[in-house]
Amino acid sequence: MIVEVIALLVAVVAAFIVALVVRGLLPVALRPDGSAVYHLSIGVILLLFSIAMRALYWDGLPVMFALIHPDLWTLWVDRFGRPIPNVIIGLMVLAGARHLLILQWLLIPEEDRASYSIFTAPFYPQRVCIVRGVEALKKVWRRER
Repeated sequence: MIVEVIALLVAVVAAFIVALVVRGLLPVALRPDGSAVYHLSIGVILLLFSIAMRALYWDGLPVMFALIHPDLWTLWVDRFGRPIPNVIIGLMVLAGARHLLILQWLLIPEEDRASYSIFTAPFYPQRVCIVRGVEALKKVWRRER
């Protein structure tokens, strides 16, 4: 039972922290202007909210129900099933990921954007030279010392 209570506490604290992050992003999210910042805020809100919902539902609710009545969680799952919450949370993840894919597409320079869709945007640029990346990191690291 102690592990379940710890899971409940972690879920509640995580939900509180997510609520703070969501509150900070709301001013941008409530301006549906189609900008990269808008898609970033909506995507992060949906993903974080779905994570908090999942933690509260699967880690928090069973413990809270057990405090009310030992068989209440079983009755709840029998009535609503396990797939329904997973479908709802999964749809929120898909919606959040869609906004983040749109964000990635919007970050591509306009002259190259027409060659990409939201599904191919994560692969921009097509040719990433790892050697150049390592060299750039070396320059940054050497400047900090």
